[in-house]
Amino acid sequence: MADAVVEYILSQCVAIFTKLRCKKTDRMITVANIHALFGEYKKMDITVMQIATAIRELTNGPDNQPYVLCGDFNQYIDMPGYHVAQNGTLTENEKESLRVYPKVTADRKSVV
Repeated sequence: MADAVVEYILSQCVAIFTKLRCKKTDRMITVANIHALFGEYKKMDITVMQIATAIRELTNGPDNQPYVLCGDFNQYIDMPGYHVAQNGTLTENEKESLRVYPKVTADRKSVV
């Protein structure tokens, strides 16, 4: 992964995770709220990584602990980030489609 992409992801706050405990049952639930990068859909690879990372972190809890992921994914149903959220992975065609989006340079500007 390019250093610029890693730097960009690490410098952004894209999700907030909150653990809630029921006073009556003492059961826990984790709620995450994501606001994925929009960037006029020019940095789709970063948006997909943000969504996948939020899902990975959210599902790393105990197996029996419920969780909810909500927020602004900045995706339509035919976009790769939506497919990652729905299916947990991308098909080879969806991975290939990420190559058509502009990439990010070290100065955080898109290039074609």
